[in-house]
Amino acid sequence: MITKEQIIKLADDLLIALNKEEITDLLNDFKALKERMKLINNVKGLKKTDILSFPQDIKTTVLRDDKDVANISTTDALKNSSNAYEDIIEVPKVVG
Repeated sequence: MITKEQIIKLADDLLIALNKEEITDLLNDFKALKERMKLINNVKGLKKTDILSFPQDIKTTVLRDDKDVANISTTDALKNSSNAYEDIIEVPKVVG
C-alpha cells in the first residue's frame, strides 16, 4: 500500500505542492484502486485468458493514393512574397 510519505516524496520529486486534504484524497484514491484491482483479480477464469493490449483485432493498411499536384517553383514563390530573404519567406507570428 502506498504511504503518506511516498506521496509527499513523489510530489516533491515532481515539484508539486500538495496540501493535507489533497494527500488524504490521494491516499483514499489509491485505497479504492487497490480494492477494485482485488475485484478484478477475483474474476473466474482470469488466469486462463490471454493478455490483450488492444481488444479489437483491427488491421488498417489501406492508404490513399497520393496524386502529384502542380506546385509553383521556389523562385516564383519568393517573387510573390514581399518579405523574402535569400530562400526564406518571413511570415507573421501566429502563436503567442
